[in-house]
Amino acid sequence: MQYSIVDGSKLFMRQLLLILILLLSTTCYSQDTSAFRPFIKSFERNFSISGADQRDSCLTTYTLLKIDIDSNYAVSSIVLSDNTPDWQSEALSSIEKKLDLKSLGTYAKKNGLKDISLFFPFIIRKQASIERFCSNSPLVSNLFFRFDGNTIKGNCLFADRIELIYY
Repeated sequence: MQYSIVDGSKLFMRQLLLILILLLSTTCYSQDTSAFRPFIKSFERNFSISGADQRDSCLTTYTLLKIDIDSNYAVSSIVLSDNTPDWQSEALSSIEKKLDLKSLGTYAKKNGLKDISLFFPFIIRKQASIERFCSNSPLVSNLFFRFDGNTIKGNCLFADRIELIYY
């Protein structure tokens, strides 16, 4: 069977159409703002990885951090997507009280964001995995956009990414 550019173009258009249909049920915005800096700084300052994972020279994880804001502009939950390794979820639980969640509530109130989910792409990697090819570097799985088995739904805002690079 021969493959042509026209077939590839049709396949691409079908995939694009499917993605657009899936996104129509969700209203998401993208925001790149310094208003999230206090929260991100507190996250970066407090989050750490275990000793065994620190020694992995090819450590790389990609996940989503979801923070729900309720109708009173307060943070009601903070979770990581379903593709998150257990150690990462445990690390988040251990620092949750140290995070500057108040700044997120202030931002939500200032911008009238009630009953919304904030999403922060969260990347952890070793400097060595950037400098050389690591065969075990993960691809983003379909669980990246799932939380407790459910895909992203409702009003949401994609915020700045959080990237931790270990040396």
